[in-house]
Amino acid sequence: MDKNNTSRSLIFGAGDYTGMPQIGSLASNSLVIAADGGYKYLDSLGIAPDIYIGDYDSSECPEGVDAVRLPVEKDDTDMLAAVRLALGRGCREIHMFGGTGGRLDHTLANIQTLHFVTGRGGCGAAIAVVMAAISGCCAAKSISAAAASHSGAQSNGRDSISGW
Repeated sequence: MDKNNTSRSLIFGAGDYTGMPQIGSLASNSLVIAADGGYKYLDSLGIAPDIYIGDYDSSECPEGVDAVRLPVEKDDTDMLAAVRLALGRGCREIHMFGGTGGRLDHTLANIQTLHFVTGRGGCGAAIAVVMAAISGCCAAKSISAAAASHSGAQSNGRDSISGW
């Protein structure tokens, strides 16, 4: 498959992967991007990213992979840079993995990134592990940019919050 002509991107960040569902054949049919520390998770699965992007503060760039080196001093997170790259390559379905559970500022930025995706004609989902407050157990959830509609933003009709 020509990964330059796919409309779906899987982006892996440096967050938490506890309870992560199997991604199966999605990786073979998607543009796979390691956003800096997300490479470590991909490597543990034996999946080589199509592109590595980051400032190399969480991991080193693997050999033989297309790489985009970002400056350490920047306004955007590595995850947002990866999303911009995916959108620039024509991907409109963006799945962000490992975007929560690490630094709180990055978790919040990644939730905002979903709104960024929908504002550019895409459909985004952040795959996260969240605590279910009522039951006290961990459950994998897919959180999307529907939260933006609660703040008065326009919805494109594709936003939703769904469980696994």
